[in-house]
Amino acid sequence: MRKINVLVLRAPGINCDVETRRAFSDLPALTEAIHINRIIEDPGILEAADLIVVPGGFSFGDDIHAGAVLASILRTHLEIPIKKHIERGRLILGICNGFQVLVKAGLLPGLDESGVPRKVTLTSNDSGHYECRWTKLEVATRRSPFLAELPDVIEMPVAHGEGKLVPENDETLKSICVNDQIAFRYLPVGNGTSVSYPSNPSGTTMNIAGILDVSGRVLGLMPHPERFRFPFQHPTWTRREPEIEETCFPIFRGAIRYLQGLL
Repeated sequence: MRKINVLVLRAPGINCDVETRRAFSDLPALTEAIHINRIIEDPGILEAADLIVVPGGFSFGDDIHAGAVLASILRTHLEIPIKKHIERGRLILGICNGFQVLVKAGLLPGLDESGVPRKVTLTSNDSGHYECRWTKLEVATRRSPFLAELPDVIEMPVAHGEGKLVPENDETLKSICVNDQIAFRYLPVGNGTSVSYPSNPSGTTMNIAGILDVSGRVLGLMPHPERFRFPFQHPTWTRREPEIEETCFPIFRGAIRYLQGLL
C-alpha cells in the first residue's frame, strides 16, 4: 500500500506550514508544502494529493479580510480541480486562516439540499483584538474522518483576530445544525459554567469553533490542532498523568486511516 500524499498549501503570509507538516510525522504519509503559484501553473498537482491542508497564518497579509485574497485565488484558478478532489472522496483541512480561506472560497459550509450555496463568514472577535489562549472544545459529531478518533473533549490553542463565525441568516444556521455540520464547540474553561469570553474567545455563534461540509470530508476549525501534536506542548504537561496523552494527533491519524481505506 502506498503512502498517503498530503499537500500543505503555502502562500505569502502562511506561517504554520512547518508544524502542520510535522503533525503528520509517524504516519504513513508523504507530506509536501507546495506554493500556490506552483499549483496554479500545474493544477495537476492536486490530482496526486489525497489530503489538502490550508494551514494557519496571515495569507497575503489578511488584506481586505482574513483569508479573502487566497480564497479568491482558489475560486478563480482552482475551483474545478478542488471540486474533483472532493468528488473523489479525498479530504481538505483548513486551520485558522485556512478555515477563513475555505469559508470565503465557498467550500464551507457548502451547498444546501437544492444545490444553492450557503454563506457564513468569519469576522472580527467581539473583544476587538487578537486572541491567543488555550481553549476547551466539545467534539460535536463523529461524521468525519478527522473527528472519528478524538475524545469527546479536547483542548487546543487559538490564535486569531477574526474567528467569529456568523451565518448569513437563520435558515443557513438551521441547515448547518440539521445536517450535523458543527464539528467543534467551545466549552467552559477551568471551573466556570459559562461559555462566555474568554472560554469563547471570539463570540462566535452557538460557540461554534469548526464546521464540516455536508460530506464530512472538508473540515475547517479556528483552533490549531497542529500545535498540540505532542503531550509536552500542553502548558500543564508536567502536572498531567503520564498515561494521559489526549493530544490532537487523532485528527491527523484518523484522516490518514480513512484515506488508506480508499486505496
